[in-house]
Amino acid sequence: MKTNICLSEKVVLFYAILTPIIAFASIYNLVDGVILGHAATYRVGVFSLFGFVVMPLIVLITYFKNICTITTDAITINKVNYPFANFKFALTERERDLKDRPLTSLFKKNYPFLVITDLRTNTVVQDVELNVFNKSLKRIKELLPLKDHSSNSAE
Repeated sequence: MKTNICLSEKVVLFYAILTPIIAFASIYNLVDGVILGHAATYRVGVFSLFGFVVMPLIVLITYFKNICTITTDAITINKVNYPFANFKFALTERERDLKDRPLTSLFKKNYPFLVITDLRTNTVVQDVELNVFNKSLKRIKELLPLKDHSSNSAE
């Protein structure tokens, strides 16, 4: 069994919704402003010229850099393998200030984090914020051998 979950689903969805709008506007600026010469030069920039390339790249890179693969004996995050036998996994919730909250969920006060601790040295090796929907969070809880369901409000 192998399950892939993107740890930043909400961010990828947010940018995926914005991408067609920015891509259309950048193609319009490129054709109308630069090629046909109808626009002022202050409108010329990276997003106004190459947003149709940059925005899809941002979405793809965000997706692939935050992919998490859970198998029956290990979890892989950013190409780093964490076997269940050598690491302890915990889901914690932390309260975040309004200025630190992501755009995708501003009104939410507590955010889930995945904390991976090395059993040999008892040090935290990975502390990842889970920007996922509830369905994926439930799936992570089902697949990981969670040993500690503590709630931590201090960051």
